[in-house]
Amino acid sequence: MLELSSKAARGEVSWATRLRSGLGKTRSRLSGLFTDRSVDPALFEEIETALLASDAGAEATRFLLAALRERASQGATAGQLKTALRAVLLELLAPLEQTLDLSGKKPCIVMLAGVNGSGKTTSIGKLARYFQDQGRSVLLAAGDVGFASAKTYDLEVWAPGVGQWLEVSSSSTFTDFQARRASIRFRAGPGAKPEFVHTLNASGVALPRTIAALLETHLQADGSVIIPRALVPYVGMERLVPPASGA
Repeated sequence: MLELSSKAARGEVSWATRLRSGLGKTRSRLSGLFTDRSVDPALFEEIETALLASDAGAEATRFLLAALRERASQGATAGQLKTALRAVLLELLAPLEQTLDLSGKKPCIVMLAGVNGSGKTTSIGKLARYFQDQGRSVLLAAGDVGFASAKTYDLEVWAPGVGQWLEVSSSSTFTDFQARRASIRFRAGPGAKPEFVHTLNASGVALPRTIAALLETHLQADGSVIIPRALVPYVGMERLVPPASGA
């Protein structure tokens, strides 16, 4: 909590705030073009610039402009063009909408690709939460692990106070990478050829973040905190109750 509070005191902007700000700029960049103005070539130039700046892509931008020009030729107003743009965008995205069914697929690999600002990180976070709710574990992609690690599992907790998932522990298998550097070997049996051992590196749980996340997640309206069922045998109670006023 001290770490998180100090960041807030320094006025650092959170990732979620930056994301909302970026999306707000994209919305204002487009929606602000259609207010109280005539439909002329300058409007279409500004729409093209706004679409490209919003990472719509050249091909999609050309398609959207062609659709808007067709409606403009039929006497559409600027407000009607805005409605038309929304309808065409939904029409483009509708075929891509489908249920994510991963049943029976092992191992399951999900790859996301896109330009900067298109929402990859947001989508990954939502997918991770979706899989976690199903009782699945999420394995980091190779590009997100250290060069020495062959596989890494991150343990994260949801921190409502900052609206983010925070890492509280990490476990990595290095196969024989560390053993080769330290020359650690074993024999599987008498007379067997020496082999390098495989090592596992795991960090302890970061208690401040874990405790803060537990308190914030299970905080009730009356100020009490419900203890997760798995921790009740260790805590010795089912609920933390704040002291009475004046106590």
